[in-house]
Amino acid sequence: MSDHEINPTEVCQRAFALMQSKQYDDAEKLLANNLSKTAGDTAKGLYHSAFGVLCKLRSDYKEAWRHYQRAEKLIPNDPALKIIVARLLIDQFAEYDSAIKRAKRVLEIIPENVVFAHQAYTTLGLAYIKKSNKKQAVLPLVLEYKDANNNNFKDNVKLPLKIYSTAEAKKLGLIKGDGKTGFVVIIVVIVLGLIFYRRWRKAGKKKA
Repeated sequence: MSDHEINPTEVCQRAFALMQSKQYDDAEKLLANNLSKTAGDTAKGLYHSAFGVLCKLRSDYKEAWRHYQRAEKLIPNDPALKIIVARLLIDQFAEYDSAIKRAKRVLEIIPENVVFAHQAYTTLGLAYIKKSNKKQAVLPLVLEYKDANNNNFKDNVKLPLKIYSTAEAKKLGLIKGDGKTGFVVIIVVIVLGLIFYRRWRKAGKKKA
């Protein structure tokens, strides 16, 4: 990367900061300006992914889906993008099978990453519950512990997932009334994806 080349990760982070402060028009101008100057597929994909977040915040779900589709074609192995697209398909379009396919793909792409694995299994559970298939709506866990004699033990546990209504979630303190929690989760997932891609690209360059 040259000294004058735009860093798409930094641009997207600036755009997310603008979105969080509800400066949507400024975020759109920032992304559109940098997208028009970008040639690389990965950078374009990240910008379209960020545009998808912006459109979702504006409740323009069809336009969000169009941007996510472009992003997936440009960066097909981005686990963060697949999680976000899967949640959009579940929440807005009832496309449960497509969401399940993407979540399973995340587990293939980056199986050792516990953060993405948790997101993928949670997304799978949500999709299965929506399909009325509660038996498959589980979160697989591995418990490692020691007994009083310092012997190691490992148990595989399947934790059933439960969906709470908005009212129940607020009562339990899982979400706030201003709806910011969902936005923060989206940003965390995308930032993890940006970090993953930066490391993946560096690893690829070293191998080359």
